[in-house]
Amino acid sequence: MIDFFALPGINITNPQALVTIDYANVTNNRGYGVYVNTTHGYVTLQHSSVSGNMGDGVKYHFHDFRPETKLVDGVDVHDFCTYSTTYSQTYPFLMVAEQYGDSTVARNCGKRFYTKHGYLLTLHFTHLVSDDEDGGASIEIRDGSDTNARLITTVQVRNYTRPESVVTTGNNIFIVFR
Repeated sequence: MIDFFALPGINITNPQALVTIDYANVTNNRGYGVYVNTTHGYVTLQHSSVSGNMGDGVKYHFHDFRPETKLVDGVDVHDFCTYSTTYSQTYPFLMVAEQYGDSTVARNCGKRFYTKHGYLLTLHFTHLVSDDEDGGASIEIRDGSDTNARLITTVQVRNYTRPESVVTTGNNIFIVFR
């Protein structure tokens, strides 16, 4: 139990390894119940209660991290539309989907991502930019393995839009970039 601290009950800043907070009771602190400041994630909070704190219950401050473009034969290896999904997917990984305004070919592609049965997938957007004020691109997220799966949301790509993360109810997610 973490109770009545003058600052955040738990403060995790720039973790260098996995951190799991399990069966914690974080209450009545003058700051946030749990404060996480990270570039890579690495923090899991499960089977816990965070309540009655003066700040937000959980404040998750995630820094934008975009690695340099890696080109192989002129193709960005992180490119969403050309990235090959394989039998064994390792998470987390970064994907980039780009549609250039001067391109004569519109991007329209979909990908299935999956994990082991009993696990869920979370999609986190770190960077969305568009030159088109009307939102020239969209990202469609489905809770399943194909375009027939239940639509979770459609995100319009606008400059610096920060949509909330999306979590599946099963071990598959299908993402369409248009």
